[in-house]
Parts: sequence; C-alpha cells; structure tokens
Amino acid sequence: MRKKWHVDYLAIFKKYLLITYRC
Repeated sequence: MRKKWHVDYLAIFKKYLLITYRC
C-alpha cells in the first residue's frame, strides 16, 4: 500500500513536471 502510494505520487509528479516543461 505504501509503495503503491509512492508510485502514484511519482507518476503525478512526472505528469506535473511534463506539463510545466511543455509550458
């Protein structure tokens, strides 16, 4: 469970970073 949350957080961070980089 904890690991899954960590993965979710990483995925969200990567997506946010990609959006910011695109802008």
